[in-house]
Amino acid sequence: MPRIDLGQLQIAVGRERLEFALCLLDDSGRLAGRPLFERLGWSTEHPLWQSLGRGFIALQPAADGTLALDKRMRLGLPPGLQRYCGLRPGDKVLLVAAPEHQMLILHPMAHLAHMVRIFHAEQLQHDMRRGVPGLGD
Repeated sequence: MPRIDLGQLQIAVGRERLEFALCLLDDSGRLAGRPLFERLGWSTEHPLWQSLGRGFIALQPAADGTLALDKRMRLGLPPGLQRYCGLRPGDKVLLVAAPEHQMLILHPMAHLAHMVRIFHAEQLQHDMRRGVPGLGD
C-alpha cells in the first residue's frame, strides 16, 4: 500500500480551510460521514485511493481507487485498514477534510488527544516565556 506524499499532505492541510467531523465506526466497519463526503464532492461513482501515514489514512478520488462509498454514502474500511489505525467497531474516528484538494484524512481518537496535548503544551511554553502570572509558581 502506498505511503502518503507528505508534501501533498502539507499543501492540503497547510493553510487551506479544513472541515472536521467525528464519526462512529459501525459493526461492519463503515463510517457515515455523508455531509463531509458531499462537501468533498464525492459520490458512489468515484473510486477512492488510500495512502497511509503514521497510523492515519488519506483518501482521494482516483480512477484506480480500491475503496468507494456505498449507496447510502457510507465509507467501508477493510479490516486491514482498521487494524493499521488501531480502530475497532464502536470507535470514533476524526475526519479531516481538505475540500480544495478533495482529500479526507482519517485519524483515530488517540491522534486527536495527541494534537490537543501538543497544542496546550506549546501554549503553556509561550505563556511561560511571556511571564504570565500564575504559571510556574
